[in-house]
Amino acid sequence: MPFGIIGAYSTTKAALVALSGALAQEVYQDGVRVTAFCPGLTGTSIVEKMRFHGYSRDRMLEFWARLKRASMTPEKTGCLIVDAVKREKEVVVTTFGGKAAVMAHRLFPALVRVVMRRGKKLNGMLYR
Repeated sequence: MPFGIIGAYSTTKAALVALSGALAQEVYQDGVRVTAFCPGLTGTSIVEKMRFHGYSRDRMLEFWARLKRASMTPEKTGCLIVDAVKREKEVVVTTFGGKAAVMAHRLFPALVRVVMRRGKKLNGMLYR
């Protein structure tokens, strides 16, 4: 994912989690359960197929290759999804980093904004 669109990407993720929560409440009485699944890094080929506007494609692919080594396999992600649905979990965040980010944002939203701003500057220096 090119870091230039992180705001739009993050917003849509948050919106889907919120929508899933609202939908879960609306359909609960009908026996329908809703799970919002946030898998974190999953080692697919999606990044290799992307275009990187304003970023070095080689640098982004090199960065993705390092991340991909530490990511979950698509098969593991699929198993976690099935397990979450079976257990009727409303929201599932699979990685420690993801869970830490959710907790940090709930407890210290201003601090998260500062870190994100600095991260954007760092990304610009590293990948352009």
